[in-house]
Amino acid sequence: MTKDNKDKIDEATVAEPSSSGSKNRKRSGGKAKGKPKHKKAQSKKKKAKSKCDLLVLESCLMEDDSLPWIVDSGATNHVGSSLQWTDSWTQLEEGAFSMRVGSGDVVSARALGLIRLHFSNNNFILLDNVFFIPGFTRNLIFVFKLLEQLYSVTFDNKSVIIAKNGLNICSGINENNLYVLRPLMHTTLLKVEKPKTKRHKISPENETYLWHLRLGHINLDRINKLVKSGSLNELKVGTLLVCESCLEGKMTKRPFTGKGLRAKEPLELIHSDICGPMNVKARGGYEYYVTFIDDYSRYGYVYLMQRKSETFEKFKEFRAEVENQLGKTIKSLRSDRGGEYLDQEFEDFMVEYGIVSQLTAPGTPQQNGVAERGNRTLMEMVRSMISFSSLPNSFGDMRYKQRHTFECSAIQICS
Repeated sequence: MTKDNKDKIDEATVAEPSSSGSKNRKRSGGKAKGKPKHKKAQSKKKKAKSKCDLLVLESCLMEDDSLPWIVDSGATNHVGSSLQWTDSWTQLEEGAFSMRVGSGDVVSARALGLIRLHFSNNNFILLDNVFFIPGFTRNLIFVFKLLEQLYSVTFDNKSVIIAKNGLNICSGINENNLYVLRPLMHTTLLKVEKPKTKRHKISPENETYLWHLRLGHINLDRINKLVKSGSLNELKVGTLLVCESCLEGKMTKRPFTGKGLRAKEPLELIHSDICGPMNVKARGGYEYYVTFIDDYSRYGYVYLMQRKSETFEKFKEFRAEVENQLGKTIKSLRSDRGGEYLDQEFEDFMVEYGIVSQLTAPGTPQQNGVAERGNRTLMEMVRSMISFSSLPNSFGDMRYKQRHTFECSAIQICS
């Protein structure tokens, strides 16, 4: 309670004599007109107490020992106290790894992981097989493990230097007879750069560039047409600055003009691709089909599938038929990077029978253009036949039978 409030309360407790009686009468219980003075003083005292605020300042002071790493030649393993440094880790069962600390207690590791400690100049140390023990007060770096990873560790009475291939990666100092490394925290690694804006300060005199921006980055010829037509008759057309936003927004991919060498005999190169899922499922439950096209003859086979995972079985079926009929073996299979072609069982099968897998570069379906064009040809054929027969799309099994005819007769799908 402040001194001013106390003075006010003391003043309120002094009763002044009234016209209806004396102070002694009031104390003896006599009634007076109006509210008694002592009740009025009590109410004022309560109001004064309610206005007093209690301010509490809470502070938490702690020392963060998770940042330093101790370079210890006497340790038997890398030990970390927190998973915040890990790139990857696996959880360990209770009691899978235990160690005895200096106090004699036995502690258990909860996880085993990989840590990358970053330092200045983009240098880092990679620590493998680090055991994470919750509640451990220090992070330890086992010197012998560093030497196994071809790091060199140099000690003197004041510091430690860790290098690799003659390049100094980091250094630590001697603190209380412990060699301490202080890597960069993750927050210091995430440096957010200010976005680079492409908006230039536009001079009021350069109205041509201003109207170029207002009208959706149109070219200079169209601006001249608008001036001649009277829409911008007051504009004096000048030179147009190089607009970086136009270069990025109107950029197009160059046409793919490269052509591969044509195979010189059947089954030397097979093109394959999967199409689906279809909008309408056939009554047999088919949603996909896979094509296998011979590069030499451009004859192809289509196999209907309920799932994409059936691709491997369909390829074995195709291989058995064509190699038996032609007396030749498949040399290469060209496909995109679909997961069905990268299946381990599929790859092992191709290695076993000496079939070379040719995978296209990511985002370039034109490298597998024969199969892509084959899929387009098939879809155009099916849509045309469905349209001519006036059958609804629910007759999906009919159009799949037409594709199966393509498989059985092995007709030429593209020239």
